This record gives sequence, C-alpha cells and structure tokens, in this order.
Amino acid sequence: MIDLHVQIKKSGGNCFDDVMETVSGWYNRSCRMMHADGLKFAFHPASPEMPTIGARMQVDFQTVFPLMETFHGLRMRMHQHISPEEAFSLIKGQLEAGNPVILAQDDYYNPGDPNFGVRHATHHLMIVTGCEPDTKGLYCIDPFFERGRSLLPYDLFAQGFDRCITCTPVATKAADGVFMKAALRDIVKEELRGKSAAAMLALAEALPAIRMEDETKGCATFGDSLLFLRHAALNTSRRNYSHMLRYLAVHADSPSLYGTADVFELLANRWMIIIGHLTKLNNLAKQEEGGTASQETVIRGLMAKIAEASEAEIEALEILHNQLGHDERAFNQREVAAAVHHEEVAVKEIVPVDLVPYFHTRAIENDAGTANFDSEGYYFSREGAPEGTLRVADMLFAFPALALDDRDNLVCQGQAIDLPDGEFQGLMLLGCCEFGSYRESLTVEFADGSSEDLPFGFSDWWTYTPVDGEIIAWRSNVMRLGKGKQAAETYMYAKKKSFRTRNTPVRLHLPDLSTIHIFGISLWK
Repeated sequence: MIDLHVQIKKSGGNCFDDVMETVSGWYNRSCRMMHADGLKFAFHPASPEMPTIGARMQVDFQTVFPLMETFHGLRMRMHQHISPEEAFSLIKGQLEAGNPVILAQDDYYNPGDPNFGVRHATHHLMIVTGCEPDTKGLYCIDPFFERGRSLLPYDLFAQGFDRCITCTPVATKAADGVFMKAALRDIVKEELRGKSAAAMLALAEALPAIRMEDETKGCATFGDSLLFLRHAALNTSRRNYSHMLRYLAVHADSPSLYGTADVFELLANRWMIIIGHLTKLNNLAKQEEGGTASQETVIRGLMAKIAEASEAEIEALEILHNQLGHDERAFNQREVAAAVHHEEVAVKEIVPVDLVPYFHTRAIENDAGTANFDSEGYYFSREGAPEGTLRVADMLFAFPALALDDRDNLVCQGQAIDLPDGEFQGLMLLGCCEFGSYRESLTVEFADGSSEDLPFGFSDWWTYTPVDGEIIAWRSNVMRLGKGKQAAETYMYAKKKSFRTRNTPVRLHLPDLSTIHIFGISLWK
C-alpha cells in the first residue's frame, strides 16, 4: 500500500482553493499568487452553444497553472480524456514519486459525497494520497468537507473518473518580493487595458432578457446552474485576490497592501449581495408567471449593482497599480473594509426579542419532518441543540426550536420587527446564510424619530468564513431528506452590534435578501 499521509489544510474558499492549499502545503509552499490573474472576465455573445447568460459568462482563463509554476514552483498538468486504466497507472506513478494527485470524480460514484447515488456532477475535487496496488483502490481526502482518508474502490473510480491534475515541484522564478510585485504590476496593467470592465457592463445590460427557467433547465437546484456557479466564482476570485494581497504584503514587505486587500474583500461582498438577489429572482420566477413588476425591480437593482461593482474594481486596480510601483506613497483609498471583530463592550442586561410570530420556515430537524433549510433537502441535526436559550461568549438568545417543533427561523425579506420597550446600547444577532456568505444592512428605528443603518453579515452555514466578525454560536451535523445524518458539519453564528449612542429602539427593518436566515435577535445594555 502507498500512503502519503497528507494533512488537510483549509483556505476558506471553494473546493479548488482548499485542494490547492492542501497540496501546496504538502510541499511546504504557498499557492496564494495563483490568484494574480483572477479578476479576468468575459461575456460572450448569445449563440446556440451559449444560449443562457450563465453559459455566456467566462470566469476561467486557465492561468492558475503557469502562475503556480512561476510564483510557487509547482508544475501542474491536467489529464482528461484518458481511460480509467491509464488514469490509475498515472496516479500510481505519481504517488510512488511522492506526489499527491488532484481528482475530479463524478459525485454519483463517490461514496464520500452527499450526492453519491443521487445525481451526477463533476466539479468537486478531492486529493488522492494513496492506493492499493493489488485491488487498485484509491485512498482520497476531501479538504473542502474536511473528510480524512477514505477508500474509493476501483469499480466506482472507473465509472466516475472525469479528470486528474498532477503536481511536480520545480524551481520557482519568483526569487524575492521585488520580483513578485513587478510581476503583479504587469498583470494589473494588462487587466486595466483589457476588456473585463466592458464585459461586466455587457452582462448587466443583458439581464432584462434573462429567463430563469432556461438558466436552471436540467439543474436539480439553482445552486447547480451556471448562472449561480459563475457569479459565485466572481465572488470567490475577489476574496482570493484579497488573500493574495495580504500574502504579498508580508512576503514583499509592503504593509500598505493590507488596506488594498480590504478593498477587494469589500468587492467580494458586493458579489455576494448580487448572488443573493439572483437567488431572489429565481424564487420570484418560480412563484410568478411571465414578467412581473417585482421581477423587473430586482433586475434593475442587479444591473445597477453589477455596474457599481465594476466601477469600484477599476478604481481599486488603479490604486493597486500605482501602489505596486511606489510602495511608500500615501494612497487615498475611498473604501477600506477593515476586519470587524467581536466588540469587547461590557454587557449588563440582555432582553431577547420574541421572533416566533415572524418565523416562517424550519431549519432544524423536527418530528413533523418539515425541516428544509436551503430548499434542497438539507437541514440542521437537532442533536445537541440548545433547549430554550443559546449562550455564546457574552451573548444570549431565545432558542425555541425544540419546544416548538415548528417554524424556527425567518428569511430576510424586508420585515419590520417590533422591539421590547426600553433604552439599549445595541443588539445581538443569531443567524447564518445559504448559498454563500452575505453582508447587508438593517435599519434601527428609534423612539425619537431617528434611525441608524447597521451593517451585518453571516458566513455560509457550511463554511465559516467571517464577513462581519461573527463567531460560531452552535454547530451541528447536516441532515438530508431521505438520507439522514451526513458527515459534514454546519454552523450558526452570532454577532454583537452597538448603536452609535444609547437610545430607545422601537423597530428593526430587515434587508430584502432571502439568503440570510435569522434565528434570534436580542437587545443589550
């Protein structure tokens, strides 16, 4: 038996990012600079081969492999359209040389995947770290789902093999931080000269003709559609670009890049909001026949948000281009998304808000069998669920899910929430998101007639990647309709927010973004 004992590493991104973090870690190298050309975007004309908006979007330009070799000394090669026997021989040879292999296996034939025996998909990636030469079984790890070594029998591998990627260590060309900054500056210059900005505007202008039934045709869920996946890639690429700049700030001794990294983190949040509104548009299309005023309003908002995101990105790239050439200059950055940490303000009293009248969906396993958090049949296991109240750090929330066995959360749809009487310092929020991590704002209405907008956000319930300094409040194994408990762990998050001044709040106005779920709200002083 061959076994490389590769340790899983998480990047906080998608499965490709986690796989790359793990593989590069095996060689004691990084992979951050592979995102240097990650902002490219193209939007192609409609054609029989590209009939939908999602199909017309191009987000992958095959630049990762050369960047990995240039900056991190890992030579990567894609192997596709080969037989399973050829693939096994290739993988075995790489393992014998001490090289783990990245594998794309059809989920339907992957016993470690939630879609095993349910539906076909080949975009998820694992890492082969060992094999049984006699039986041809492969030992795989799954960094995204944090699953350790498990056996993939050869018969399933042969039926589900799609492609694999080999990685070989070579000498890196990036000798020092000066080289890395100069190389990145050249890439930024080309991006500013390129056509990505025009493509973004073309995408926005195409939205009035969108047909959601065509975008989701043949997809089990909206999350499987190209429209969703490629917008999600726009979000992930901006977040990865932010991580890359933080890496460069350290390795090129350029601390001023931290502020620019924060700007790109904010740009990533813009795309998460766009995805949330696309999800809302999909839901409206299911509920309403033909074009409606509500769908048209969402589309107009999406057009404006995409145009604004593109404009903000151009400004950020212009700043970065100058910065990489003149590191010690002072830069006037209009937007800096500084990390917001859990606020260390003493809490003397907490008053939970009764949200039961506002709850309209079930997320936690119940006797009635109505739990379905994401409309895809996934929900929280009730094992270990708090009874009555949930406490985390200095926060406390009412948590009536087990007692009610009924609806236990609300989806943000612009609701107005009446608040208990009294003067308070701030509020606490308990929630999570589906289909990604999102950041929005709620409005607090005070007794004196004033109001205050409070930005807030939550990570996706499957992956903890804080967007507003939220902390994990409760964790649970995920359940799936008809399948029972799954290995993956899911999360709820909590965050404490302060008002500008101590005041008497009377009402909260939630944002209209249906990917954000709220399980609890408390006031504190």
